Order: sequence, then C-alpha cells, then structure tokens
Amino acid sequence: MTPLLHRLVAVCLLVVPFILPAAPAWRVQVSAGAATREGSVAEFMLPATAPSWRLLDAAGGEVPLQISPTGKASFLIERLALGTRATHRLEADAPMTPAPTAVTFQRRAGRIAARVGGRPVFEFHEESSLPPEPGIKPVFRRAGYLHPVHSPAGLLVTDDYPGDHFHHHGIWWAWTNTRFEGRKPDFWNVGSGTGRVDLLGVDRVWSGPVHGGLAARFQYVDLSAPQPKAALHETWELRLYPSATLSQPCWIFDLTSTQSCAGASPIAFPQYRYGGLGLRGAREWEGRGAAARFLPSNGITDRAKAHESRATWCAIGGLVGGRPVFTSDTRWTTEPAFPNVTFRIPVVMEP
Repeated sequence: MTPLLHRLVAVCLLVVPFILPAAPAWRVQVSAGAATREGSVAEFMLPATAPSWRLLDAAGGEVPLQISPTGKASFLIERLALGTRATHRLEADAPMTPAPTAVTFQRRAGRIAARVGGRPVFEFHEESSLPPEPGIKPVFRRAGYLHPVHSPAGLLVTDDYPGDHFHHHGIWWAWTNTRFEGRKPDFWNVGSGTGRVDLLGVDRVWSGPVHGGLAARFQYVDLSAPQPKAALHETWELRLYPSATLSQPCWIFDLTSTQSCAGASPIAFPQYRYGGLGLRGAREWEGRGAAARFLPSNGITDRAKAHESRATWCAIGGLVGGRPVFTSDTRWTTEPAFPNVTFRIPVVMEP
C-alpha cells in the first residue's frame, strides 16, 4: 500500500534552469529531494520566447515536452532516486520530434472522456446527468463531476445517484454548512432546495504526451434568497498523467479547485462534519464492517475514529468483483500569505 500512495503524492519536483555560457541552450536540473520519485511530472516556465524547443536527457535522448499556452513546460521523470539529481538540456529553435499523445480528453454525448493509452480512466459530465431511476426528483440532477472512474484493470470505483444519497455524484465538490447574507444555503444536500451548484462552462480541453485535461467554471447559487443569487465562483483545472512507467499500475490525476466570492458579500463556512471534496466509492463498498477499507496518513484505520481527524491523504478501497482496488485522495490548501505551506485538513468518513 505505501509505495502506491508515495507515487501519488510525489509529483512536485524542483526544476531550476541555468544558462550555459556561450551556448544557445539551458540546463534543466531536477532534484529528487527527500523521496524517490517515480512517474513524476516536472514543470518550469520557458526561459525565453522561441518558435520551438527540444529537451534532451543526459544521454542525448529526446524527452517528450509539453508546452502550455502560458509557456509552462512539462515532462515526465520515470524514476529518480532519493537525494539524486537529473540534468537535462533545453535547446531553443530546435526541431522537436512529435511525441505520441498518451493522454486524450474527448467530448462525446454531453461528457468528456479521459483515456490513457486508449484505456478509459474517467468521464466528466459536461451536461446534467439523467437519474438512473424514474423516481429520483429533478432537483438531484447535476453536471460538473467525475463518473465513472475506473481502475487500470477497468474496475468501477465510483457510484452515482446511490439509493441512500441521491446527491452523491462520483467525485464532486459542494459545501454543506454556509452563511451568506444571513442565510444558510446548503449546496451539498440539494434536496433541501436552498442551494445548488451550476456548471457554467468548460473553457478548455486538451490532450498531450505528458498530460491531458480540462478547465471548467462553476457557480454556487443561493436559492434561499428572495431571488436566486450567486454566492461563490469556482474553477477546476483537471489534469491526468500517463503512468506506463510505474512499477505498480495506477491512474494519477490532479484536481485544482479555486474558489472566490461571487460578489461583494462574503460567504462563511462554519465547522461541520462533512462538505467540500466528495468521493462516492463503489457500490460494493457500502455497509459497515470490511466492505470498505480506510487508511489516512495519520494511521487511524478505524472508520469511526478517523472521521474528522486531520490528514494530508486518505486511501479508500475494497473489493470490486472480488478484486482489491484502492483510491487515494491527497488534499492540500494554500493561502496567499503562506504560498508554500501545506495544511492538513479534516478527513470525512461518514460512519
């Protein structure tokens, strides 16, 4: 269990460009730091403007390089041992050999399907989904979430519209206990009719050799106001990475949520036992006992005792079709005054 979790959290590397004297190239140095890195992504801003770029490893082999519209370059580190460094050569105005598209995001029938090497990973609902049963009220319909999410073996690890919680949708984000202009809109329990989360649009979808992804915008609407009123704006940047070089099969993707007030009125989030990022696990994990297993970073494996404890990641899993499968939820938050500080936040495990 530990090696897999290690790979899922070890995706941030130090990348420092150095100008080589009298040479039209730069040296990109990657330091592993205090952990062994495997299948990690290194990123840096391009040091200049050029029509083309090429990245070479120490042996002179070309490394697939993906460049974003903002000039950020990304490449994969297959393996880098603890305490070691790797040096690459970045050449400007050099022809880059087109790399195969390892990660694809493709729109189809109201969803955006994400694949790695042609294998399905997850789908993002760009349009409001239809409930699987006719008796489910329209208020529970939602767009802007991930489901189905598959394991590398093709096993389904999320659920949608489960019978006991119609408002649960694969991997989604919503707040429960809020205060806005003296009211208490609930954006999680949408059946109350006091709040909802709308997907405003998907602004960008991309595929590439290093990552594929999408950028989306959301709006949290207070329905308890005299007239529906936007209380919170949210953006998602979702990125999926190839993982063929990992010794243990897994999918790795990052979900970055950025939230801000929709207007001049502030919104508050008093302490509550659940809310925020939600993961509804496979239907076979339902029930008490050994149906589902939990392992947070703080080591508390008892589900009831771990509820509302502080952790930086949590692994959730169990059997699907008789085969074991796990998901790892790694969470962190930063504040403007402390951009390099990682805070441990509560883990919600509803007993």
